Amino acid sequence: MATYLIAQKESKQFETIIFSGEGGDTVAVFTDAKNAQQYIDDAGWTDKHTVATLDPIAFMEWLIQCHRNDVKFMATNPTRAEQESGLKVDSLNIEAQLEHAGQHINLVANPDF
Repeated sequence: MATYLIAQKESKQFETIIFSGEGGDTVAVFTDAKNAQQYIDDAGWTDKHTVATLDPIAFMEWLIQCHRNDVKFMATNPTRAEQESGLKVDSLNIEAQLEHAGQHINLVANPDF
């Protein structure tokens, strides 16, 4: 199952958009490439941004890097219209999701599972 991000075109290294907010920095994460492309189109970013596809391992590595760079949240399937109108965008706490992933691995590795 892939995850989709908004990435800068023609960048020497992988760079995504980071939104700053009151609670901390946030990255946008999409479960469908069409939604990510729609966000790019609605924002008028087609000349400088593209949809990047990450497999599950690359996504986890990227989330860990976000956490190390003090990015607090990932907005899940945001739309540009919601963001511009000031509506609350669904988001997940990155640290909590990484902790959950680690706990899940420990749980299924337990012989009593």
